[in-house]
Amino acid sequence: MTITYPRAFPDSRFLAESFDPEPQDVSVPLAGGQGPSVSLGPSRWLANYRVETLGRTRGAEWGAWLASLRGSGRLFYGRDSRRPFPLAYTEAQMLALPRATTGTFDGTAITTTLNGARDVIGMGGMPANFLLTVGDYIGFYWDTTKRSLHRVLETAAANSGGTGSWNVEPVVPTLVSGFAVANVLRPDCLMRLIEPPQVTNQNNRAHSITFKARQHLEA
Repeated sequence: MTITYPRAFPDSRFLAESFDPEPQDVSVPLAGGQGPSVSLGPSRWLANYRVETLGRTRGAEWGAWLASLRGSGRLFYGRDSRRPFPLAYTEAQMLALPRATTGTFDGTAITTTLNGARDVIGMGGMPANFLLTVGDYIGFYWDTTKRSLHRVLETAAANSGGTGSWNVEPVVPTLVSGFAVANVLRPDCLMRLIEPPQVTNQNNRAHSITFKARQHLEA
């Protein structure tokens, strides 16, 4: 089987020990005491992952996956493993919801809008009264492999017609295509390793693997 990139995580358990936006801001104190902040670019997700495996097969699988990335040379799809779908539902419950308009719900919105500051995402074609809570994620994908990922700041629900809006961070960068699709089921982003993985091998059976990655934004 041919390996394709960006790579998805191996189909086994892993944990995001931390997954937070990393602002690209600089604050320069002025003589008058003010401390204005200047943004050098959009915030990017910074993740610390940990994998613990039992058995040689799983350990080898993760080792091969990490090796295939060639350090920071190749991209993978990173996400927060602690919140793969909205907290208010199980995956099965969410996918069993009908859209408020017509058709089955697959985790994607039919229509998407942004406010002027690009920090409020509006989605239509959702299930009636669909709930997103603080810490849930909304992702955009376009051009097959491009991704942008955003975390909900305030709990809010769609109306009975399946339309709602949610405050998010980081703001949606202007590079996101107007044709991008919004998604709430395992939303992810492009990432690169930024440090060599640390692997602990105990008796050739138990493996503990940690690695760190940063989001890669691409128009």
